[in-house]
Amino acid sequence: MDLSSKDFLALLKRASKITEAHYNQRPEQIADPQAVPRARELFSGDLPEAPTDANTLLDRIENEVLPNSVVTSSPRFLNFITSCGNPYGIVGNLISSAINSPILRESVGPAATAIELQCVRWINQFIGYPENADGILVSGGSMANFVGLAMAVNEKAPGKIRETGLSGLPPMTIYASTEAHLCIRKAMEVLGLGADQLRLIPVDANFRMQVPALRKSITADRGKGLHPIAVVAQGGAVNTGAIDPLSELADLCAQENLWLHVDGAYGAPAAGTELCGEYFLGMERADSLAVDAHKWFYVPFTAGFILAKKRGSLEGRFSAMADYAESTLQDAESVNFMERGLQMSRDFGALKVWMTFVAYGAKMLRAAIEENVRTMRHLEDLVAGSEDFESINPCILSVLCLRYLGSGERTEEDRERLNRLLFEKIEADGLVSCGRVKIHGHTGLRLANVKYRTGKPEIERVFEIIQDSARSLTV
Repeated sequence: MDLSSKDFLALLKRASKITEAHYNQRPEQIADPQAVPRARELFSGDLPEAPTDANTLLDRIENEVLPNSVVTSSPRFLNFITSCGNPYGIVGNLISSAINSPILRESVGPAATAIELQCVRWINQFIGYPENADGILVSGGSMANFVGLAMAVNEKAPGKIRETGLSGLPPMTIYASTEAHLCIRKAMEVLGLGADQLRLIPVDANFRMQVPALRKSITADRGKGLHPIAVVAQGGAVNTGAIDPLSELADLCAQENLWLHVDGAYGAPAAGTELCGEYFLGMERADSLAVDAHKWFYVPFTAGFILAKKRGSLEGRFSAMADYAESTLQDAESVNFMERGLQMSRDFGALKVWMTFVAYGAKMLRAAIEENVRTMRHLEDLVAGSEDFESINPCILSVLCLRYLGSGERTEEDRERLNRLLFEKIEADGLVSCGRVKIHGHTGLRLANVKYRTGKPEIERVFEIIQDSARSLTV
């Protein structure tokens, strides 16, 4: 199965050309709706029994895979919260695949373990979290939030749940705002707490959790014999970029003996900037924190981190050992990531994060984050200056939601229909990729910018396309 050095280098050379061409392309259409049926047809064949030569295989990548992939590296891909990656991260993925270390024990991946720990420290330093806080690389924000809540249950449950489970314990409640990511509900279900024990607290005009309402809900649950254990705060909500009042929540959690987890998967890197840092005051007091490097550190998928302020919290929840996993190459400073999370099979995903930090440096990353924020605030100004569009959230970080008002007098029902049709047209045309959102009963478009390629000229072009699409509607 090995290739000769000559053949392997030839494979890498052509693959590199294909990669560079795809990453640096700037097509007008970035998403083709017909790609879905085409891909289903192209990749419906049976398992191949015979080998395929390298050039034929790469031909299929060029002719079948890439043309039926969305160009997420485009400056006009503003859907979900997706960075365009970066060249060093792409190379990091390649090199880490060649190293192929299973990062479960330090002795199996010495450099990989040290680099992952260094990335945890660097992220702590960048965002202002305690520098000696523990952490581990996971797939992304959903898993990071799951692990954060798993630690909360372990630390705050009225019993030894790792040994005896939840049986016989009072229902445990967790609190989050109505802006919470859907993964919080999933975590409640998977952890056995039940979605019914998730309390969604109302938000204010800036989509921040209302602390008096939270306190009232906690008091009411205690009065019913329930056991509150944690608050999930937003450190940049995915729909609106909202940041909860973190200092107030930290005070409340200290008073009520609750675990404070911050979902900063999207927004936390902005805490390291002068432009946005003040919004995150109090985040350093959180017991745990989720942050995705594949969002606002511009790293290719996947690279999420869960951070824990109390040393040993991760091991306290996940540590386990078996004879086949032990090693004699251990000392008091050894860190074995298999004891910090669910996974034993973990790749060297930290390499692309480490290469990104080393290649660009914190100063350049901060500047890129601030430019993303300024770019979206520029879009907010463009929307405010238009006659037939309005923003439906304040641009706190780099997410803006807007809706089309139409011309003349329109009922709200008409406007709802217009915006549904506008989203359908934008998806069908594929010139811009954005999300659809419903906020305060209003359907609109959601644009999230965590791309160093998307500056003011690009966002002006995006808004121009959206305006043209809206005005072409014949409703």
